[in-house]
Amino acid sequence: MTDSRRFLAPLKIKPRQAATRTELARCQAGIQIRRNFMTARPFSRPVPIFVGLGFPYDVENAWQACQFLIEWSGSRGPAHAAALARCRSTSAGEGETAQLAFEAFARKAGILAPEAIETAIADAAKDWLPV
Repeated sequence: MTDSRRFLAPLKIKPRQAATRTELARCQAGIQIRRNFMTARPFSRPVPIFVGLGFPYDVENAWQACQFLIEWSGSRGPAHAAALARCRSTSAGEGETAQLAFEAFARKAGILAPEAIETAIADAAKDWLPV
């Protein structure tokens, strides 16, 4: 078996197989999404969030926000879907709307750093201070 056939065999693609219009459209859409991300400008200010076991992380552009949303293991409600759609459709000059959508998601999920700190302090105060 030649090298190309050995590589293509697990994918079940025949060499020189004609692509359908749908496959070509998907490929072109994927290329456009990559171009949008490649030219992604940074947010006007980073969005500070807590990840994992409470480690701080600054999301600086739509690419990082999209990656975070794709890997999100928490509940995926309307805020998650809206933020993911906005980050995916962001072109070079529209970073502000993606930033606002991601901030709204982070606020709703309780991982936006400034608000998460305030919530943690308030919860700790309830546990330690008598009412």
